Amino acid sequence: MVMALIVVGLYFLYLYRDRVITLLTGDDRLHFDLNSTLWQLITCCGTCECEWTRSLTSSSCWPFRSSKGKNLLRLLGQTLGVAQIPIELTNIVVGDVPATRAGDYYLTVETSSNPPQITAVVENCEPKVVAFPDTLIIKVRSSPLESNVRFCVKKMHSVGSEDICDCYVSPKMLLYWMVNEDGAVRIRMEPCRKNYTFPLPAWILLDIQEHSKPSRGLGAFDLTIQSSRTGELIPYQSAADFKQAYELLDSSGFRSQEPDEAKLANIDRFIRAKAVCVRQLFLILLIVSGAFMSSHFYCGACFQRYSEIAVINNFGVLFPVLDHKARFYRERCNLDKNLFVDMIEKDVLAGQKLTHEKVDPNCTVTLQEILHTCNDLPVGAQPPTLHLWLGFFEIPIPCFPITCTWNDGLNHFSALHFFFVLVMFAMIIVTWVGCGFLIAQMEGQAMDESRVDSRHAP
Repeated sequence: MVMALIVVGLYFLYLYRDRVITLLTGDDRLHFDLNSTLWQLITCCGTCECEWTRSLTSSSCWPFRSSKGKNLLRLLGQTLGVAQIPIELTNIVVGDVPATRAGDYYLTVETSSNPPQITAVVENCEPKVVAFPDTLIIKVRSSPLESNVRFCVKKMHSVGSEDICDCYVSPKMLLYWMVNEDGAVRIRMEPCRKNYTFPLPAWILLDIQEHSKPSRGLGAFDLTIQSSRTGELIPYQSAADFKQAYELLDSSGFRSQEPDEAKLANIDRFIRAKAVCVRQLFLILLIVSGAFMSSHFYCGACFQRYSEIAVINNFGVLFPVLDHKARFYRERCNLDKNLFVDMIEKDVLAGQKLTHEKVDPNCTVTLQEILHTCNDLPVGAQPPTLHLWLGFFEIPIPCFPITCTWNDGLNHFSALHFFFVLVMFAMIIVTWVGCGFLIAQMEGQAMDESRVDSRHAP
């Protein structure tokens, strides 16, 4: 009965997962997946995107026209299906909308883990044809793991909105149309309410083009603004020139005070660099230490299971052993030790044991005997298995004979791991305190210069 209730509860959690995620996070979706995780690992969490390769591919000597002016690392990620490809959607028109009368319509485009793109609302429009003047930019991946792109026409009411019709298109098909189709494509849409039957199927017209991002170096200020009056493109190479051309206003339209860019730009860059350095140090500590601890814990747990088999075999017990007998020998030989305490003993105490010594001589086994047991189990003994509990579910994790050798190797690096953690924490503290001291000095110098300028001002 309890399991049935659990299964029903999990079913409803999956059915209304968007509402559950909204309740927990404030958003209706999780903005990460396997592809984005792999891309973050490739780019070192966005700190190494190799934007300098644009200078290489923009050279007149670059022989490949398809990659002209592009980021080579991002191009490789897009080819592997882990990096997103921006697509520009123009000339968006929907027709034969399954609705009985005119209304206020808008279109939403949902792509995997990205936020939905929404067009402007076309007011009081007949359902025969609805043209959206917007240009949408969506990002997809050329990967079989990527979710289909959903195009949904919605009708806005006084309270809420209603899904009228939608269609799901594969990202690979969108990329194929982007490359091979010269003009727009018309795609069939299905009504969301199945009781609405119309002789003409709904459709959506899309002009799919590649969206070219500006070629800009990482950290450089390279901005181009198009004048809405003359259509002239005005480039800005520095933040000071841009802020001088466009003064800062508050929400009421009055001029707002803004610090001098020339004086505080270095402080702003230093604060950002400090945050990036501390974050990367924490990331390195988390990845290296987490990988070592998890692998050490897994190998140590498997080594403990193999050592239990070796100890029980010393007593001449025939395998397979019943659970109550195995529990008896574990208690007799004090084999139920805490793996975390054992790891602390090896890391911090350099092998000095906190646990009690074994009394029965049969409880003592050598490392060579355990390694022999790992490679050649006694007759009737089953390979040990670890059990990971996730809520009400149990996940079996098999142990392999090689884990015994790995555990012995990891034991030699335990003290080195502890020293690495201390060094990383020291580097984080020194970076945080040292950068904070330098920033305070730079702020004080900027304040002194401001006082001098104010005294000499007319």
